[in-house]
Amino acid sequence: MSIPIVAVNHLEAHIFANFIADPELEFPFICLLVSGGHTQLWLIEGIDKYKLLGETLDDAAGEAFDKGARILKLGYPGGPAIEKLAEGGNSNVIKFPRGLIKSDSFDFSFSGLKTALLYYIDDYDNNKNGITLNDIAASYQEAIVDILSKKLSRAASYYNIDTCVVAGGVAANKVLRKRINSLLSHKKVIFPSLDLCTDNAAMIAYLGELKLKNGERSEIDFGVLPNLKMETF
Repeated sequence: MSIPIVAVNHLEAHIFANFIADPELEFPFICLLVSGGHTQLWLIEGIDKYKLLGETLDDAAGEAFDKGARILKLGYPGGPAIEKLAEGGNSNVIKFPRGLIKSDSFDFSFSGLKTALLYYIDDYDNNKNGITLNDIAASYQEAIVDILSKKLSRAASYYNIDTCVVAGGVAANKVLRKRINSLLSHKKVIFPSLDLCTDNAAMIAYLGELKLKNGERSEIDFGVLPNLKMETF
C-alpha cells in the first residue's frame, strides 16, 4: 500500500491555522506572523501564493518578550510571564522606544526596546518615583503591541485588504488581540484559538491535507530544515 507524504513548512502551517479558526476565511488576506523566532507581515493570495511584506531586522517579538522577561527575572516563556506581571500596571508610565514605527516600510525592530528596558532596570533600584514592576512590564508590553498592531493596520490599508489574520505564539497575547480588534474594527480580523497559536499537530495536518488535495507530494527522504523560509511569488 502506497501512502502519500507531504512536507509542510511550519510557518506556513501557522498561517493556515486560521482556516481552522474560521472555515469561511477567504483569500486574499494580510497575516501578521509573530512567534519566538519570527515577526513577519505577509500578503496571502492563495495556497503557495505568498508575498513577504516585511520582517524583523533583529529580534522577533517573541524574542523581545523572552529577553525582557529575563531582564525582569521572570519565567519562560516570556510572553505569558510579562503579560501576567503587566496586569494592573500602568502601560503609559514609561515611553519605551518603538523601533521603525514611523517608517513607511513594513519591517520591524525590537533590539532597541530590549536595550532600553535593560538600561531602565539597571537604574531601577534607585528609582523613587513610585513606578512598580507591574508598570514596567505593562509599558514594555505596550511598546511591542503598539508596533505590531500599527504595522498590521498600515499594511491592510496600503494593500486595501479587508481581512487580517494573526498567527504564531505571540497571537495568544490578550492585550495584542484587544488592540488589533480595536484598531482594525472596520476589518475582518481572525485569531486562532489559544491552543493553535503555538506549534501544534493540527495546523500541520490541516495544511498537509490541503496540499495533498492540491496534488502536492514529497519524497520520503525530504530534508528537515529548521530555518526553512516560505517561498514567495
